[in-house]
Amino acid sequence: MEERQYRIGEMAEMTGLTRDTLRFYEKKGVIAAKRRENGYRYYTERDMYKLMSICYHRKMNDSLQTIEGIVSHCSLESKREHILRRKEEEEQEIRNHCRALTRLRLTEWDLDAVEQNLYGCVVRKFPKAYILGKYTDFTQGLTNWFNLSVKNPVLDMAYFYSTYSYEEANGIDYRDTRLLFYQGLDYETERLLAEKGYAVTEEQECLYSVVRSPNISPETADVEELYRKGEKLGVETESWFYCNPMGSFFRDNSQYSYVEIYIPVK
Repeated sequence: MEERQYRIGEMAEMTGLTRDTLRFYEKKGVIAAKRRENGYRYYTERDMYKLMSICYHRKMNDSLQTIEGIVSHCSLESKREHILRRKEEEEQEIRNHCRALTRLRLTEWDLDAVEQNLYGCVVRKFPKAYILGKYTDFTQGLTNWFNLSVKNPVLDMAYFYSTYSYEEANGIDYRDTRLLFYQGLDYETERLLAEKGYAVTEEQECLYSVVRSPNISPETADVEELYRKGEKLGVETESWFYCNPMGSFFRDNSQYSYVEIYIPVK
């Protein structure tokens, strides 16, 4: 049976591809049109079947160079090897996209916390998180954040929680900084942290607020005010607290931070 022939316009209409796309595939050597005696180019059903394979592989994000190899010379074994490799690459890409979405959600949660709790006063539980490290100063914690992020990029989602003591007569005094990775962010990373025996924070009740500060730590006056609000609510609190800078903001050559404050309730 004679194989049917299709001119480029017919092939474009049947496949949904443009003439330019068909010519591009020809130029790349993925398909090859034949010529009649009158000079007109034509394609066969074999070319159409090859185009179907090309379109399908393009939707699997395969490059034209890779597709050319697949449609020209490909064994069962080589195709399986290729598919397994591409599947692994796409799964990693999905994980990367999911983690990017998690970073976006974390930032959104921080913005919500600022809008809902700025200079407010509520009682809430301290976040459940893995303690990645405890440091004697903030700079040491920042250095280790970079080191951990290089080893495992997911750990760049960790937050800095510094501990301060408070006395009415002497104000606030820095104690240490802890690097915390919230639970519920990334199953694979949390599994590894649990296997390595990282300690987890306690979900203790705390007096909570968000303040604006020119530094990454709250100003003494804002801490004192939060303690006073706690007294008015009849809440008995500890003489120390955690603070977490949720990000820096820049405006007219000045910098400021929104800082979470957690004062543990006795």
